[in-house]
Amino acid sequence: MDNFKKHLMEGEEVIWSQKANYKLFNLYDLLTIPLTVFFFGTISLIFSLYLYLQFKTNPALLMFYFTAGLLVYILSFYFIVGRFLYRKKRRLRETYILTNKRAIVYSELIDERIEEIALTDAHITHSKNDLRFTSEFLASEIFYNLGLDALIKARPKRCIAFRGLEDTASVVALINADKKAGDNS
Repeated sequence: MDNFKKHLMEGEEVIWSQKANYKLFNLYDLLTIPLTVFFFGTISLIFSLYLYLQFKTNPALLMFYFTAGLLVYILSFYFIVGRFLYRKKRRLRETYILTNKRAIVYSELIDERIEEIALTDAHITHSKNDLRFTSEFLASEIFYNLGLDALIKARPKRCIAFRGLEDTASVVALINADKKAGDNS
């Protein structure tokens, strides 16, 4: 949190902050787990059969088949298991910060990354444990849930969301109280 203070704008104050909570599974996993197991499991099986048949007909290309097979298995392993490890590492290094002007997800995974939205521009929705700023965009949430941000540098705009909060109502009350205090001054 101390590293973040240099990113505050003039006249901006932190009114609430919390480290991100990590849960092994989330709602999007209901869709992504079956798809990745089916898709990459099927690809790995078909590729294994293909490599076996090709090796029987031409054993001279053993190194090529081994290298290509290893790449397919590493990618399959990442999408089936490794993305959970990456997501855990990413979440443990995220901090949710609410200032009097912005909602911010501050991350120090590899380098400092700030995802932000101005509170005046944000459409705030909340459920039992999640607080979202703007509308939910399913494609970008699936992109981040699959851990593709570790592999692909071009990232879709992510919905700013504080996930796994114990009490979203009190955070919304803080936002509303700050807006009223700002309107009165």
